[in-house]
Amino acid sequence: MLNRSKYLNPKKKKIKFMFNEISKFYDIMNFIMTLGVDKLWRKKIVKKLDNIKNGKILDIATGTGDLAIEIKKKCSNKIYGIDISEKMIEIANKKIRKLGFKNIKLFVGDSQKMPFQNNFFDAVTISFGVRNFENLNKCLLEIKRVLKKNGKLIILETSVPKSNFLKFFYKIYFKIIISISFLISKKTYAYKYLYNSASIFPFGEAFKKILVNNGFKVISNEKQLFGVAMIYSALKQ
Repeated sequence: MLNRSKYLNPKKKKIKFMFNEISKFYDIMNFIMTLGVDKLWRKKIVKKLDNIKNGKILDIATGTGDLAIEIKKKCSNKIYGIDISEKMIEIANKKIRKLGFKNIKLFVGDSQKMPFQNNFFDAVTISFGVRNFENLNKCLLEIKRVLKKNGKLIILETSVPKSNFLKFFYKIYFKIIISISFLISKKTYAYKYLYNSASIFPFGEAFKKILVNNGFKVISNEKQLFGVAMIYSALKQ
């Protein structure tokens, strides 16, 4: 089998290595980091896909497959998932086999160059993956390529509370999370990276402009849990 890792640039290699390293602990840490609210956020994303019937939906940075599985539970669409981490995909496939789902296909691959035809998907979802893209604009253009015209793009991503009061507790909470990550996985560097990337990634109006500049019409951007995350809904123009 072709070893694609050696063709990845340094940032992609680091991201791939990091998520392979934390794959076994990813679900429990995700639950702890979001206080379990990540389940509610996934349900909100699925709700935004209600009007898509018998279509094809792609979940990018699918990780351990929770969002792809949640979508499949609620609709009869064909679900595809892609992630750079083969260890994450292994865990996702185990979950899918256990549930007996047939119409979920997962791929190990790069979101900047996906193995799908032009205008193939009715919708694309991304949950906490956008800020890990090596080249955000190239990935958004690739998403636009595989989406049908007027296809939906739903993104759940971190943001930072604007209130100084909330921002103070946000920083303290992440310090606690980093300590917990050491107790559970010993991979504190990964959660430091996740905190730092969340702190500097553009959100709100800044991210809306990036979407517009890459050919999307933004329908909404909704704050979640006092502004620690946002759900963006957009259409391919």
